[in-house]
Amino acid sequence: RLSKFTQDELDSCWESLSINIIQNYQRGKGTLIKGFGTFTFKGTEINLEGTTNEVFRDKKERKPVFLVSKEFNDNLKTGEYTKEYGIRYFTTKENKNIPISSINYSEIAFSLSKSKERVFELIKHSIQYMSESITKKKFKNKVLPGLGVLILQQNILAVKFNKDFENNIKFKNAKLNLLKSNI
Repeated sequence: RLSKFTQDELDSCWESLSINIIQNYQRGKGTLIKGFGTFTFKGTEINLEGTTNEVFRDKKERKPVFLVSKEFNDNLKTGEYTKEYGIRYFTTKENKNIPISSINYSEIAFSLSKSKERVFELIKHSIQYMSESITKKKFKNKVLPGLGVLILQQNILAVKFNKDFENNIKFKNAKLNLLKSNI
């Protein structure tokens, strides 16, 4: 199915998709790609043991994570990449205070000077191709330009985010900071 698209079209579309995801992260939002998954932030990891200092207690930095959709491949589990362990299973908890935006096909189409329908087809077929290659056990890591690499190990799918991206994109709850500054 991908044969009806040029490699240049596929590469530029995937790069523009990655840029759109990065922009949403910079705005403190996650990105939902229907039939693929959600790029969002992990829940906070807080250790209150022995601390009374509100600067440390209320620090709510969150790291980016990719949550694979059951629609993409029902046999896959969501994972996270860590320096210490590589890919490991990640149990998701609902993050109600992280806004999620659906992927903006119009914005991607405009950046590529293509129709929205063409971009939708490019992304849809790329995702289907990845899903089929995972099912056939022929999946090779998929680069997300500027964002990281999609990696599969033992039916666990995760994104190894680029270090520079990860260090610059940590989410901090803006509402909490605004409330504190007004108090």
